[in-house]
Amino acid sequence: MRRPSLTLAVSLAVVCVASTGRADEPPSGAPGPRTVPSSLAPSSAKYQNPEMRIAGIVLTSLGIVSLATAGAVLAWASTDRDSGFAGMASLVIVMPLSAVLAAVGAPLWAVGASPPAPPAATARPSWALPSVAGGPRQATLRWTF
Repeated sequence: MRRPSLTLAVSLAVVCVASTGRADEPPSGAPGPRTVPSSLAPSSAKYQNPEMRIAGIVLTSLGIVSLATAGAVLAWASTDRDSGFAGMASLVIVMPLSAVLAAVGAPLWAVGASPPAPPAATARPSWALPSVAGGPRQATLRWTF
């Protein structure tokens, strides 16, 4: 009987090794990189916060993968009588942790991927901001129109 943990470990090692390989340099007769006219280039303000979006994608992906892995370990542990600790560890530790990762990552992904607000919507008129002054035993709040 093959152990799923060994299969998962080998699969993960193969994927990690395969993803770190570098592409060969193009042949000497190959044309150089093409430039895109600025009118056709994508705008840099496509997302509200690209870093937040990428962090959300990574956290959500890790949560989904760890949930699937914990489910596989739990299924394997339920058929093998000698692996009670592995099943309990995946049920008690890994599954809630993967749910937390996905629960944190999904809102990060959604908020970071939303389109940026137009500049006019974020500007406040001068009358909307009060002036606040304070001193010992007093505070003043003043709005001028």
